[in-house]
This record gives sequence, structure tokens and C-alpha cells, in this order.
Amino acid sequence: MKKMISICFLLFAVFIGLVAVFFWMLKTPDELVVPYEVALDSEYADLTETEEALAASVSVQKNYMYLLRVEEGRLVVYEKDGETLYLETNIRYEDLDDEMKKKANAGIPFENDRELYEFLENYSS
Repeated sequence: MKKMISICFLLFAVFIGLVAVFFWMLKTPDELVVPYEVALDSEYADLTETEEALAASVSVQKNYMYLLRVEEGRLVVYEKDGETLYLETNIRYEDLDDEMKKKANAGIPFENDRELYEFLENYSS
């Protein structure tokens, strides 16, 4: 009889343990939720250059007034609509470093006049 009670008690304990594990698995603790920024960093960790440019174009952009692009080997500035020409520069694409070439190919946004002219001042001299 004592053996039967021990077996029942053991089975009951195992059952309670399984139920507890089941409910624990249903509830997602805050520690297991990956923050959005961390998820993005890990998602883009192994991308090729083309995929990085695409990911950058898809990512959330700030509002900007000007967009700098490459045309015919020179940098050209457009207004925020991307079609209205604002300024043609004498900055040659081939004079840019590799990282800046990548950015220029994707289009470099500027929030205001000051940012645009600081960039142009740095690269025109």
C-alpha cells in the first residue's frame, strides 16, 4: 500500500511539473523578447554590399530637404522630391573614398542647408 501511495505521489509530482513547464512555455518572459534594435543588427550582420544598400533604403529615414546623387560622374543636389534640380557641383565621383561612393550611389539625404553646405565645403576643397 505504501508503495502504491509513493508511485501515485511520484506520478502526481511529474504531472504537476509537466503542467508547470507547459504554462511557463506559454508565457513569454521579457528577457526572451529581443529588442527591435538588436534584432535589426543581427539580421543585417551577414549582408552583402548590395543587400546593405537595399536595407539602408528600406530603413526609416528622417525628413530631408535635399538629396545628393551621382550623375555623369559628378555629385548633383536635388530638392526633397528627388526630381527638382537644386545645385550642380564640381565634386567628381572618382575623388570620393569607397564608403562615400556607396552612400552617394544610394543618395545622401540632408535635413537642412547647413548640413548640405558643410558636406559640400568638406568635399569641394
